[in-house]
Order: sequence, then structure tokens, then C-alpha cells
Amino acid sequence: MAERNFTPSLVNKKRRGTSLFSALFRKKGNDNGFYTAVSHDGKTTLWWIEANQLGRTSCYPCVIYQNGEEHAFVSGHSAKERKSNRELIAKWTEAVSPETIDELYTVTELEAEAFFDQFNSAEDRQLKRIYLGGEEKKDEE
Repeated sequence: MAERNFTPSLVNKKRRGTSLFSALFRKKGNDNGFYTAVSHDGKTTLWWIEANQLGRTSCYPCVIYQNGEEHAFVSGHSAKERKSNRELIAKWTEAVSPETIDELYTVTELEAEAFFDQFNSAEDRQLKRIYLGGEEKKDEE
């Protein structure tokens, strides 16, 4: 069974039929939405893309910062990367839904470039956690 790396739309803005592929790999906004949201208690921050898939707008979770921990989507296909993405989706669905987004969070729409400046760094850190067992430590001399 194919893994679902998306959830129902949080913003629910009708989007034209542009693809998520364009957003992730061509780094062009097209008609995709790039969002961040901060919980009212300040403990959770979300980053996601909303894009059209098969005629329906879906939410593609990218990063969740929760209780001082970061978890980001990674675009690989290894067993470790798929497991990491499943964990992200599980954390995401516990933290937010279309019914709770407006009640629990303040949402901001971003330009694609600003979004990817942050997301690409988070994805790199997630890959280090997956394959190196954590953040690289800087030598202090």
C-alpha cells in the first residue's frame, strides 16, 4: 500500500491543478500555498505546503517544531526516510486538523523562496538525525 505523505487541507483554499512536484523540485510557487503556523501557547510551529492533488487540495506537512524538538519531511525513499516521514505524519495529525487550525494556531502564508530557505535547512538537519544519530557537534577549541 502506498504511503500517504499528506493530510486534508488546513487552509482549504481552492487551488488550480498545479502539482506538488513543481513546488518541491522546481521551487516555484505556481498556485501552491506555503504556510507556517504558531500555536497560541508557543509550543508548536508547523510548516506545510498546500497543493492540488487529483482535483483536491491537500496539506503536505514539511516541518513540526514541538516542545523544543524538530521533525522535518525528507524526500528520499529508504526505509529510514519512510519511517521518519510516517513519524512526522503521526505527530502532525496529533497536533493539528482542519477543525483545530484556526482555534489553536496563528497561520501565515509565505512566499515560496522564504519557505524553502527554512525548509531545506530543516530537511538537512533531519537527514543528519536519521543517518548520523543526531546533530553534528561543532568542535569547541
